[in-house]
Amino acid sequence: MAIHMLRRWHILMCNERFILLGEYNSATADYAQIVDQRQRRMGVSSKAEYEHLKYASENARTAAELARIRLEEHVTMHECDS
Repeated sequence: MAIHMLRRWHILMCNERFILLGEYNSATADYAQIVDQRQRRMGVSSKAEYEHLKYASENARTAAELARIRLEEHVTMHECDS
């Protein structure tokens, strides 16, 4: 019983997990925002603006993916999943 309680406390109190989860949430929100902006500007932007938005959305997608990987690796190594 004590081990179960300690594990539960460990899961709830993992600050690193909360930080990584916040970074993942922020990265995915940034990605969603730039994709939305890219879609709204499609067909009305200059080629240069479109290329800029395309590059920005690719970078945002990569950042979100890396944030997800860091979170998953931490949870796996630290065993702090819920």
